[in-house]
Amino acid sequence: MKHLFLNITIFTFLFSLTYGLAAQSDELRYVSGTVFGDGIELAGVVVTDGLNVTTTDINGKYELHCDHESKFVYLSVPAGYAPPVDNGVVKFYSVPENGKETDFKLTKTTNDSKHSFIAISDIQILREVEFLMLDEAVQDIRKFIDTQNEAPSFMIDCGDMVFDRLNFFSEYISGLSKLNLPVYRTLGNHDMDYGSRTNTLSMKSYNKTFGPDYYSFNKGKVHYIVLNNVFYLGRTHNYIGYIDERQMEWLARDLSFVKPGTPVFLMMHIPSTYPEEDLKRLDYYKLSLSLVNNEALYNILKPYNAHLLTGHNHTAASFVITDSLMEHNIPAISGSWWQTAVCPDGTPAGYAIFSIDGENITWQYKAIGKPYNEQFEVYLPRKDKTQPDTLVVNVWNYDSQWKVEWYQDDVYKGEMERYTEKDPLISEILSDRSKLLHDWTQAEDTEHLFRAFPAKNAKSFEIKVTDRFGNIFRKTIKGNL
Repeated sequence: MKHLFLNITIFTFLFSLTYGLAAQSDELRYVSGTVFGDGIELAGVVVTDGLNVTTTDINGKYELHCDHESKFVYLSVPAGYAPPVDNGVVKFYSVPENGKETDFKLTKTTNDSKHSFIAISDIQILREVEFLMLDEAVQDIRKFIDTQNEAPSFMIDCGDMVFDRLNFFSEYISGLSKLNLPVYRTLGNHDMDYGSRTNTLSMKSYNKTFGPDYYSFNKGKVHYIVLNNVFYLGRTHNYIGYIDERQMEWLARDLSFVKPGTPVFLMMHIPSTYPEEDLKRLDYYKLSLSLVNNEALYNILKPYNAHLLTGHNHTAASFVITDSLMEHNIPAISGSWWQTAVCPDGTPAGYAIFSIDGENITWQYKAIGKPYNEQFEVYLPRKDKTQPDTLVVNVWNYDSQWKVEWYQDDVYKGEMERYTEKDPLISEILSDRSKLLHDWTQAEDTEHLFRAFPAKNAKSFEIKVTDRFGNIFRKTIKGNL
């Protein structure tokens, strides 16, 4: 009965959000200013207050009538220009002052049609000691950057920067600043002011430190968007995945300046979907794991070649939602909440690298402490105690266009069988609850496991994995198996 009451309450709450917006003040604030690029006035730059959207005229000037909910005036920074960056925090926004013009000064960059970026998620710092662990991850990223002909243009953090310790924001910023990269951030459910009386007030600390919690920018031929899809329910730590009408309306207006067919990356913390989507009902646990009103978001993105980047689950998952929409759920850089450098689905803690050349987009996962070309783990027979006669492979960044094949004693055996289960390594690591800081941590089912049933007298195995871009990754195991 208690659960029924909670579910009815949630339904009523969602209904009121969709159909019953609170009365708002008619009071408007007039804001104006000029956008400069290397001292020259820039025309056609998109400027917004988080709802109203306009562009600068031929003299670089803009005018906005902002409503009472507007906290900032900010830019959708145009391609070929960069905003100021302070210790990795991107200053694309301003807090307007009454009676004063709000100007923006950008710096012209080289041709950025070819660029790359790094995506991370769920750093989730709870204890001071975890900053030392974060530094190891930062060093791995630094080493990767040093191997590249051109450094990534920026980093995306998909949220949960801290674990409810908002006083750690400054130390978190310092930790990532060692990479000398602009960091575009997403608000996660552990980055909120819990105890606030409404969702609007729950992002106060984030806004004070990082600026707007939803915004966009441009790089090369790609349009990037960050949304806040964590909706605080005003009760302890309860939240759901939900995008409110103000953001939806802003998103539609922002995209009205983007040509259909343009590549779009949209970042938010909570995934838009998950494998058991058809099983989701008005159940709190499931409402907090994915986006409740995802279809509304998908409809807005239909005209574009869109990629969603999300975090939250600490696991790797890639979903082809439609022919023009794909979701990449980025594994946690903290692994299983810094208790082990392995995520609950068996994926090693790490980060994703996305490379863009014009409108062509490729990506690859980089596990911390492992070579760049290592993309899967092999478990020999007897390693998985639930199926001891089975050869198991966990392909971390798998999606439906990958192929996983195997050889036994140099003889090709075909494609491996894909199945859903728990990874044997993380199952073993998390089995002893007494050794865990967070005893609620547990291994999660994953859909990127593969298996085969080898002969008992086999002397060698070779696994061949081909990703959607034709890259081939191999691993050979020989000897007494």
